[in-house]
Amino acid sequence: MRIYVCSPYRADNIEKLEENVAFARECCRAIFDAGHDPYAPHLFFPQFCNDGDPNERAKCMEAAMRELLLCDGMMIFGETVSEGMCAEIDFVNKFRIPIFHATNHEPGRDVLNAVVLFEVRSGSWARAGRVCR
Repeated sequence: MRIYVCSPYRADNIEKLEENVAFARECCRAIFDAGHDPYAPHLFFPQFCNDGDPNERAKCMEAAMRELLLCDGMMIFGETVSEGMCAEIDFVNKFRIPIFHATNHEPGRDVLNAVVLFEVRSGSWARAGRVCR
C-alpha cells in the first residue's frame, strides 16, 4: 500500500526543523519496514523548493495533494497537528481516503507500533476533522 505520511515540518528554529525531518524519516522507515510504500512530500519538496516562499509553498502543497489522491491512505504521526497537516487532513476527508492516527508516536518512540495500528484499523479516523477546526 502507498501511505501518505502526515507529520509536522515547519519550525521556528533549525533545531526543531531538523527534529521534524528526523521524525518524518523515522515514520517513513517504519512504513517501509512494514512492507508499505511511504510518501512524505515534506521530505521531498524542500530539496528544491523554498518553503519560506508562500507561492512556492502553495505550489508544493498542490502537487502533494495531487499525489495524495494516488495513495491508499494517510497516517498521521504524533500529537502535534500543524496548519499544513490540517490542510492535508481536510483534503483526504473530502475524498474519503482512509486516515489513520499513530496516537502514541512521538520522536524517539517505537514507530512500528503505529504501523501495527494502521494494519489493524479500517475506515477513517473520526477525530481528524475536529482536530483542524
